[in-house]
Amino acid sequence: MSKTAFITGVTGQDGAYLSEFLLSKGYEVHGLKRRSSLINTDRIDPLISQFSEDGQLKLYYSDLIDSSSLNNLVNNIEPDEIYNLAAQSHVQVSFKNPVYTSQTGTLGTLSLLEAVKNSNKKIRFYQASSSEMYGGINNEKLDESSLFEPKSPYAAAKAGMLNMNETLAIELAPEIRVNAISPGPVVTEMFAEVLGADGAQEEIASSIPLGFLGTPNDIASAVVFLSSPAARWVTGRNLLVAGGRTHRSYQYQNKLEEDLSLIHI
Repeated sequence: MSKTAFITGVTGQDGAYLSEFLLSKGYEVHGLKRRSSLINTDRIDPLISQFSEDGQLKLYYSDLIDSSSLNNLVNNIEPDEIYNLAAQSHVQVSFKNPVYTSQTGTLGTLSLLEAVKNSNKKIRFYQASSSEMYGGINNEKLDESSLFEPKSPYAAAKAGMLNMNETLAIELAPEIRVNAISPGPVVTEMFAEVLGADGAQEEIASSIPLGFLGTPNDIASAVVFLSSPAARWVTGRNLLVAGGRTHRSYQYQNKLEEDLSLIHI
């Protein structure tokens, strides 16, 4: 009998790769997506075309701050595994919208954990967390025993809910990940400003603020993170997953400038 997975944040970068991986393993995948006036399923449209007709992939409108809806979904789906990937994950935006960021990061996760705790089924719960929780205040190597010193509403919400996971969930896989990248259709504010909202080569701003580019970051592939069994289930303990190589933001800036010059924007 195939297993059933419930994924929040299914339309995001990690949700798309995780869905593809689980579907390839024969899972029945149920995904949560937020209602939007714009189509936001670009990353998983190929999966929808391939797997939705036979019911192997099903999507539901809901939101992490709607606890009643989340509880009903968990009770109706009866998943074997829940992957909580959804969050307001833009660090800069979390300062501008701290309440919403905190609500999605804390209340949403708590609602899911309560649904797991009250379910008659034994459900395994995966919580995606972030290296932002460490604060980035020193250059020491990090491991699972390093102290959290969150410096943003986003990081604080993630840190708080990681501790709550350990209190409420019976079988959990809390994972702390570094920055994950992929070749998928992701358009950040910076690239949108360079290329235009629709990706066309339109007017280029005379200057684009990028912030401090010297911070060291461990950036690795989202595909590797979400397809690794070790990264998915280490029951009852935190797991820090990283690529093992450090890069600084200005290195990506230099590469971007080279690529842009090649296409003569």
